[in-house]
Amino acid sequence: MPLTHYGFVTAMQSAKSKSDFVRLALDSWDMVLEGLKGEVVVLENEREVECYFVHCCITLMRERRFSTPYAIFAEDSLDSEEKHPKKCDLVLGRAVAIEMKNRKSINTEEINEVKEDVLRLESYIREQNMFAGVFLMIDQTRRYKQQIAQFLESKTQSDSISWQETRVPGRKEALHTLVVVLLSRQTGP
Repeated sequence: MPLTHYGFVTAMQSAKSKSDFVRLALDSWDMVLEGLKGEVVVLENEREVECYFVHCCITLMRERRFSTPYAIFAEDSLDSEEKHPKKCDLVLGRAVAIEMKNRKSINTEEINEVKEDVLRLESYIREQNMFAGVFLMIDQTRRYKQQIAQFLESKTQSDSISWQETRVPGRKEALHTLVVVLLSRQTGP
């Protein structure tokens, strides 16, 4: 079992509050969108979005003087003993779980997958005693909002749902982006 998966990193990151990791996630997402707008990067698929997001996280962690080693974990299932544990794309500081999507097409299966990811993230932060979950999506179709907005408002306990348009040079239409912040509802230890 890697030393970083338990108390070692948690103790090192204690100097930063859990809300600092939420702010880090949101500011890194803003950097990703600025990179698209400024033609610094072209992100064709979800994995490229994740990689550039991690780059932005590391840049900000360095600037903000986070303790090293930086607590960024990919495809994290934490310390689950399950045969097929729930996973999320990234975890920052053992405090914030992150799921990302980059959608170029839309159909019923893909809409349901987005909904399931948000619900899975909500369940993940509750079961893993996380401070927050952040769902980030680039919608290149510009049609997901009409398909999932009502679901997000009625079926999740989100603390923030933000849809934005992002103009990217070379594209006729702006991209839609979505940020959903879910704070843990757990009480007690």
